[in-house]
Amino acid sequence: MLRLHVGFNTFALPAVLAAVGVFSGGAAAPSSSDTLVRVSLSATAVEYGQKVSARGVAPTGSAGVVKIFTVAPNGTPKLTARAVVTRAHTWKATFRALQPGRVFAKTQAGAAVPQIAAYSRPLLRIRQKITLAHHGGIVTNNPVRIQGTVLPAGRRVVQITGSRGFRRVIRTARDGRFHLYTSAAVGAAGVSARALPNRSFLASRARTVRVARYRAAVASFYDDYGLPVACGGVLGRNQVGVAHKTLRCGTRLKIRYRGRSISARVIDRGPYIAGREFDLTGAAARALHFDGVGTIWVSR
Repeated sequence: MLRLHVGFNTFALPAVLAAVGVFSGGAAAPSSSDTLVRVSLSATAVEYGQKVSARGVAPTGSAGVVKIFTVAPNGTPKLTARAVVTRAHTWKATFRALQPGRVFAKTQAGAAVPQIAAYSRPLLRIRQKITLAHHGGIVTNNPVRIQGTVLPAGRRVVQITGSRGFRRVIRTARDGRFHLYTSAAVGAAGVSARALPNRSFLASRARTVRVARYRAAVASFYDDYGLPVACGGVLGRNQVGVAHKTLRCGTRLKIRYRGRSISARVIDRGPYIAGREFDLTGAAARALHFDGVGTIWVSR
């Protein structure tokens, strides 16, 4: 007798199916000798909602339609697809993975053979599907809203992980949605979310979003083209960079100014005027439409 083991329970599958009326007239399940070919699946561990193909061979004399079912751990069968038997007695059907468990195909009773069922050997395991996004929080001290959805819907457990040791475990609403607020440190940081496994579904793949945080700084610009710079070389007319008194040479940072943004490296030292933190090169100032002295937003 073929047995199904899921989680903490072991079921005698044919007996369960007979109990719920899968086999016509409540008759006993066919023996292994009657099950000519087991169902073959294109994948046995897929994301929720992903398409899966099942194929097999129908016995000669069976009717022309094969019904594909999935059987949940609680023994409830669910019709997922139908397939037409070819002249070569083969069949193939595609269905969306919405219920984990054993997959089986059931032929219709024909003139020559009774109703016969064939089972897939491995269980169909399904990973939860998670989406992730963030809103706001570009400016320092403004919280970042992390939100997402886990499918299938229900109260799911999600682990949120961020840089610098940030970690939270939260539970979704009944519709699978979740959100939380966090104030990440200045700079580009990755926030990841992963739905944890439960008795029916596997853990989801982790999803990551990049959250860029900025702080205000007073800057000016300089255009001493042709003169040496502290980090090596000479200042070129089209060279995008910044001068800073302490940041390591080559440090990359993002700069925002009035809706425009650029990426630049530290190439020089300065400025040495009180109250100013950065000096933009002429090319960087032109790219930002920055003129004179003003407040910029930087990721360092």
